[in-house]
Amino acid sequence: VIRSLQGTVFLAKEELKPGIETFVKKGADWVILTTGIGTDTLIESALELQLGEAFMNILSSAHIASRGYKTFAALKKHGIQPDVSDEDGTVRDLISKLEDKELQGKRVMVQLHGENAPALIDFLHHKGADVLQLMP
Repeated sequence: VIRSLQGTVFLAKEELKPGIETFVKKGADWVILTTGIGTDTLIESALELQLGEAFMNILSSAHIASRGYKTFAALKKHGIQPDVSDEDGTVRDLISKLEDKELQGKRVMVQLHGENAPALIDFLHHKGADVLQLMP
């Protein structure tokens, strides 16, 4: 069965707050964004926490990987051009685009989209990245 997650998973604001605070405190070398609505939600949540400017500064200085055209559009809205984008909207293709990137010891924030992404997280751990997962 193939179905959209939209409308079946909902924002968990209180659970998101510590992750955003950690992201702002520690920063990130790479940010991997997997949905447009998730990207917008992270930015809006950071603004509500009075961390919007710091959050956007990290996004502007980090390497960005973007999955899907809606994520690309959300970033464009904020003047951010991803360093890496998939070609077919899949995590699998995004992983292939990250394959040659040096991630050993790098801090990587991953915005999940209502489900865990074990293939992506396993890939990042295998590459030696320090991963922070945020699931808005």
